[in-house]
Amino acid sequence: MKALLLKLSAIDSETEAALRVIAYFDALAIRSATAEMVVRGAAAIAEATAGLQFADGSVVRFDVRGAPVPGRPAGSPALEEVAGGVRVWIEREGPQRPFDRLVLERFALVAKGAAPERSPRKRTALADPAVVELVLSAREPMAERRVALRRLGFSPDHPVIMIAVASDESVPFDHGRIEQLVHAAAARSTATGARWGSLGAIVVQPSPGADAAVELAALRSVIARSGEERSTSFRCGMSAPVDALDAAEGWTSARDALRFARRRSGGASIVSAAELGAVAALASVSADVWARDWRVSALRELSGSESGLIDLEVLEAYLSHGSLRMAGQALHMHHSSVASRLARLEERLNLNFTVQVDLFQARLCMYAAALLDTE
Repeated sequence: MKALLLKLSAIDSETEAALRVIAYFDALAIRSATAEMVVRGAAAIAEATAGLQFADGSVVRFDVRGAPVPGRPAGSPALEEVAGGVRVWIEREGPQRPFDRLVLERFALVAKGAAPERSPRKRTALADPAVVELVLSAREPMAERRVALRRLGFSPDHPVIMIAVASDESVPFDHGRIEQLVHAAAARSTATGARWGSLGAIVVQPSPGADAAVELAALRSVIARSGEERSTSFRCGMSAPVDALDAAEGWTSARDALRFARRRSGGASIVSAAELGAVAALASVSADVWARDWRVSALRELSGSESGLIDLEVLEAYLSHGSLRMAGQALHMHHSSVASRLARLEERLNLNFTVQVDLFQARLCMYAAALLDTE
């Protein structure tokens, strides 16, 4: 990977332009861009009308100015490609340009993982924050917590899952954002929520007898899909199912998990307390210890730029999946893009990602950087 990085340092301007095209579409994939965003971006970078057709026959088209174009193109475009059940094209008049084929290839790669924008849905009203706070309090009498649970529509006799939500923006959460997440969770469970400043709390109660592991996975999935609908990013910490009358314990667990949720370039960063296991003990390590590690500082510096955030997401995917191809598939990126970004990180961190102890170092530093950012 280091050798690849050295080769890339000597590229000519034409290759540099090609890499910019690749980076542009990689950024769209990382943000989980909708089909409309991908087509609009392809039209802008190709300087020509671009289109996408889904397997069901529905079509999305945008012109070079970013305006939607109704209907289908007249005839069959000369520049088109099919990937993963979708067809993409560029409606170029006249001769092809040097990077048309590259744009088309990257366009198709990202488009096959994109979903169309969804119509606005009815919002789910939030609960009275004082009532939610009563449910989350371990100091209040059990009888009062039981009444509060019933007021929120929950059974005191069945487990709940707590979710702590924080925004990555400088402004506090508004009600609409938490409502969107509650609405997503309520698709299969009883759910409500409240927010205090930049911190939101969501209480979810699966159906009685539901499998805990299945419900956690489903809840994570619906929150992730909800994150794909937003251009801004947010972080979530999820507790394991706890007795409804012990919601305070679940709330503490969810907030601890939230500290491990790293800021992303877009969408939702979700960490489950059940997945952390013993790793959660790292939260008790003094921040001064982590701050003295130069690799941790380097990772925190990367999170200050868009490109750096993408590098961190690539590293996270590689650590999770263990191979270039699987990491690329998870991020909808070509494995060569994953390799080049990892090569830069190896150089910056003085690590070799083919050595197990270095992979452990990288993972530990990623945890530490996330903990410092939420200190």
